[in-house]
Amino acid sequence: YRLYPEVTFPDFVDDVADAIAALDNVLGHHRCPDGLPVVITGHSAGAHTAALLATDPQYLRRSGAAVNLQALVGLAGPYDLPLEHPNVKGKFDRVSSDREANPIALASAEMPPVMLLHGTGDNAVSPKHTDQFAARLRAVGVPVTVYSYDGANHVSLVGALATPARFLHPVHRDIASFLGRLPSEGTCR
Repeated sequence: YRLYPEVTFPDFVDDVADAIAALDNVLGHHRCPDGLPVVITGHSAGAHTAALLATDPQYLRRSGAAVNLQALVGLAGPYDLPLEHPNVKGKFDRVSSDREANPIALASAEMPPVMLLHGTGDNAVSPKHTDQFAARLRAVGVPVTVYSYDGANHVSLVGALATPARFLHPVHRDIASFLGRLPSEGTCR
């Protein structure tokens, strides 16, 4: 997706929605009666974008994505983005309210199951974002699984997905286990 300052919100979210909409072409025009089953995931700003796609259906609808969201997996995401923060300023100048840019405010019972992962040593995005988003999801009835990794920082959390670094934290194993528990519904031809 394109980055700031080339684009501002919601352009980068639309970029990801457009990429998801293109999956049908990439996969050879499979026909899925209920939509192509998709799990959306992201780390940091990517987790924020993934969460926006899962909490606000306008993006996927606008892109024409014929998908059936099966789950959201978010790693160290800022789900209650402080729009006045120096690292965020400028990127979201087109929002009319904080609500439209914050997945925590947009969460609803229509969301798919969610897995949230965060490290206790994360100094880039506070683990409170994961805790508060998980509490909000539970409050609206969304099944949510949360993993907290002692000592994991912002980089080592996502780095532990790489084969040579999986000894750092069991992130890969935990995500694979979560995905393995999802119901397999529908068929694609």
